[in-house]
Amino acid sequence: MCSMIRVQDSNPLYKSHEGALHSAPSSSPIPLRFFHNPFTIKFIMFGLGPALLVSLLAFQNALALPGTSRAHIEKRDLNSWITTQSPYSLTRLLCNIGADGCAASGAASGAVVASPSKSSPDYWYTWSRDSALVFKYLVDRLGNSYDASLQTKIQNYIISQANLQGVTNPSGSLDTGAGLGEPKFNVDLTAFTGAWGRPQRDGPALRAEVLIGYGNWLVDNGYSATAVSSIWPVLVNDLAYVVQYWNQGGFDLWEEVNGNSFFTTASQHRALVEGIAFAARIGKTCNNCATVAPQILCYQQYYWTSNGNYIISNINVNNGRTGKDANSILTSIHSFDPAGGCDAATFQPCSDRALANHKAVTDSFRSVYSINSGIAQGAAVSVGRYSEDTYYNGNPWYLATFAAAEQLYDALYQWNAVGAIAITDVSLAFFKDLYSSAATGTYQKGSTQYTAIVAAVKTYADGYMTKAQAYTPSSGALAEQYDRSSGSPLSAADLTWSYAAFLSASDRRAGIVPASWGSINGNTVPSGTCGNSAYTGSYSKASVSFPANQTPGTAVPTSTATGTATGTTSAPASTSTSCVVPATVAVTFNEVVTTVVGQTVKIVGSISQLGSWNTANAIALSASGYTSSNHLWSIALNLPSGTTFQYKFINVASNGAVTWESDPNRQYTVPATCDTTATVASSWNLATQPPPCHQHTAIQTVPPQDLPINLPSIQTPTMSHHCHDEHDGHGHSHGDDGAHDHSDDITPAIQHSLYQHIDFDAITTLNEAVAGSGAAVVKKTWAERLEDVPEVGSDADEQLLMHIPFTGQIKLHSILIRTSLSPSAPRTLKLFINRTDIDFDLATQLPPTQTLHLSQTSEIQDIPIKRALFGKVQSLTLFFEDNFGEGDEE
Repeated sequence: MCSMIRVQDSNPLYKSHEGALHSAPSSSPIPLRFFHNPFTIKFIMFGLGPALLVSLLAFQNALALPGTSRAHIEKRDLNSWITTQSPYSLTRLLCNIGADGCAASGAASGAVVASPSKSSPDYWYTWSRDSALVFKYLVDRLGNSYDASLQTKIQNYIISQANLQGVTNPSGSLDTGAGLGEPKFNVDLTAFTGAWGRPQRDGPALRAEVLIGYGNWLVDNGYSATAVSSIWPVLVNDLAYVVQYWNQGGFDLWEEVNGNSFFTTASQHRALVEGIAFAARIGKTCNNCATVAPQILCYQQYYWTSNGNYIISNINVNNGRTGKDANSILTSIHSFDPAGGCDAATFQPCSDRALANHKAVTDSFRSVYSINSGIAQGAAVSVGRYSEDTYYNGNPWYLATFAAAEQLYDALYQWNAVGAIAITDVSLAFFKDLYSSAATGTYQKGSTQYTAIVAAVKTYADGYMTKAQAYTPSSGALAEQYDRSSGSPLSAADLTWSYAAFLSASDRRAGIVPASWGSINGNTVPSGTCGNSAYTGSYSKASVSFPANQTPGTAVPTSTATGTATGTTSAPASTSTSCVVPATVAVTFNEVVTTVVGQTVKIVGSISQLGSWNTANAIALSASGYTSSNHLWSIALNLPSGTTFQYKFINVASNGAVTWESDPNRQYTVPATCDTTATVASSWNLATQPPPCHQHTAIQTVPPQDLPINLPSIQTPTMSHHCHDEHDGHGHSHGDDGAHDHSDDITPAIQHSLYQHIDFDAITTLNEAVAGSGAAVVKKTWAERLEDVPEVGSDADEQLLMHIPFTGQIKLHSILIRTSLSPSAPRTLKLFINRTDIDFDLATQLPPTQTLHLSQTSEIQDIPIKRALFGKVQSLTLFFEDNFGEGDEE
C-alpha cells in the first residue's frame, strides 16, 4: 500500500535530490511505500566453542519510493583508505631519500630529507633523529619481506652515516664523540652552522637501533662477516656516545627544551640493551654498556609521576608546561617489544603506566582544538605535540595522532601474546573510558570481559587513524600538521616522518610487528639510588662498503663458536668449526600456479609471520620469475628457526575476491641447523571432485543448549562429506587444534545463542524513518520474530543500511531469512564485515564481502555464506539494496 505521511512538530531532516540534508517543512507530505512483509534473519556462527545461533533481526520492511539521492557521508572506509594510502605513503617516503628520490634532487646518497619544503618552513635538511626513525621502519619492513631495492637504500644510509659521523660541526668532532650529538646537517651532508637547539642526544641511540636491526638481518642470512666489517665500526661509535653522554642534558625531540627528555633516555637504554646482545652475537664487546644500561633504566623511572598518573616528558627544566607531551607516546611505540609483555619499567604499550599516560596526554588536547570540540571521553581526538604548543599556533600533528593509534595496536598485540589483560588502579581510568564495567583485576583471554575490552580498544585505536584520515587531502599528501580549527594541512609538506608514522601504525594494525629487541634482558630496575656513571669512549671514523648480492638464500655462515667471523662469501664456503643456530631462517617459497593479469598469489598460515590465517594479512608473492613456460611465484621470508606451522596459498583477484587452494593444509618445519636459508617448492593444490553437494545421509534434531532466549529445536542436516560453496568459495581445515575450519558446511551440529554478543547500544541505521527503530528491530528475540512491531522504515528512498557491532570477534556460518511472496519483499542483501562508518555511496560502489540474492518466497531461506570470508567478524553491515517490485509496487 502507499501511505502519505505528514511530518509535523519534530521537523526532521530529509534528503534532497542533490543528496544534501534539509529541514522538511512542517506540513510537507512525504510519500512512503510501506511493505508489511515480516522476515527474519538468523545468523549461525562459530565462536570459541560450538556453533552459535540467534534470531538477530525481524524486519518489518518499509521501503520508500525511489528517485531521491542518498546523503553523502564524506568519511571514507578506514580499511579502504589504508589500502590506498599505504603504497602512496611508501612512495613519498622513498622520494625523500637521496640521491635518486623523486623529491630529493641534490641530496647525498642515503640522506633523508625531512621535507622537500625549502621555505615557510625550510625543512630542506637531514636530521639524525628523523632519518633513524624512517630507516628503522624500512629495516623492519625488509625483515618482514625482502626487497633488494630497499636493501640498497639501507646500505646507502649506513654508508652516509659513517661519513656523517666524521663531519666536524658546532656540537664538536668525532675525536671526543661530541659531534655525534649534532641534530641536523645540510642535505649534502656538510655541517649546518646556523643557530640551533644543540646538542640532541637521541640521534646516536636511534641510529644504533637501525644499525643493529640490519646487522641482525645480515647475521640471520649468513653474512656475519659483513656485520663485523661494515656495521660494527659505525655502531661502536654511537654506543660509545651513549655510554659517555647519557647523563648530560640536551634538547628534546621537538628541539625546544634543554633538559632531560623521556624519549632520549628510553632510546639510550634500548640502544645499549640491543648493543650488548648484538656485540656478543658477532664476537665483540660493548664496553661498559652492561654497567650503564641499568642506570639509565633506573633514571627513566623518574619521569613518572603518580600525581595524575602520567609521564613528565621533560625534567630538570622550568618551562611552565604540564609535561603531558606526545614525546611519551612516541617513546612507548619506539620501545615496543613484541616479546616484552606489559612491563612497566620499560613503559611497554600495554603497561598500566603507558595506558594511563595515553589517556592523560590525549585528554589534554580535547579542549584546546576546535576540531576536538564535543568529542566525548573514550572517543579518539586529534593529537598534537603538547597542549601549550605555539609553533604555527599549535596544531595537531599527523605523526602524533598516528602514534596514539599505534600504541593501542601494540597493546592489543601484547595482550594477545600474554593471554590476559591486567587492570590496576593506575590504568583503571583508561579502561573505564572505553568499558564502563572495567574493574581492577586480571581478565583472561577468552573471557567475556577480555573480548569486550579488546573490541573497545580496537575501535578506539581505529578512531585515531580515522581522525588523521579525515584531515588527509584526497591526494594522500601528509604534511607535518593540520589546522586546529579547519583541519587544513599546515607547515612542511610531505613530511617524511609523517609517512613513516602512518606506515608503522598501519602495520601494527595489521598485526605486523618488528623483532624483539630483548627488553626482558634489560628490564630490571636497580634497587636503591640510581647510579650516574659514565665512561669516556674511543671513537674512529669508519670506512664502509657492502658486498654485492647479499640476498636471502645465497650465503652460508662461516663462524666459530664465539661468533667471530672467519670469512665473507656470497656463495657456499668452507664450513666452520661450529655454528650458532640462527634465530631466523630465510625460507623461499616457490609456488607454480597459472594466473591472469590482476591476480596475486599470497601465502597465509598459522603463525603471525603468515597472517595467522587472516587473509587480510596474507603475504604477497612476487611474479618477477613468471614466464610463459614457468608460472612461478616466489617470496623469501625470515621465519623463526625450529617453528612448525601450517599454511596455504591463495589467489586474490583485483576486486579482492579470494580463492583458496584445496585441502589438505601444507605443513613445514623451519630448519634449526647451521643453515640460514631453505627453499620450499610446490604447485597449486587442485581440488578433487567431491560427491554432489546437498545429498545428506541423515537428518538429526539438535536441541539448543544454554540459550538465553526461547529457541526451538533445529533441524540439522548431517552430511557424508563437507559440502562447500558451489561457486567460488573454498573449504579447508587448519588442523584439529586450531579450530579454524572454514569449510562452507550448511549447518553446524550444535547451536548456541549469539544474542548476548550483540552490542545493541552501538547499532546504527542509516535512512531509517524513525530514529532508533533499526536498533529496536535487532533487539527482537526469537519469540518476537513474527510480531509486526517494532518495525524499521526507510526515510528518503528504497534503501536501508544497518551497522551491527559485536562485543567480540565471532564467525558467521549462515543466514536464515523469512520473507513473503509479495513483490515488495527484499531482493538483494549485501554484507560487509568490519567496515566502520560505511555509507550508501560506498555500499553501492565497493565490492561487498558477499552478496545474497534472496528468493521471493514465504518459506525460510537457509543461505550458506562463504565462511572463509566471515572468520573474524567484529561488526556486520547489512545493505538492503532493492526489492522485487523494482520501485513500482503500491
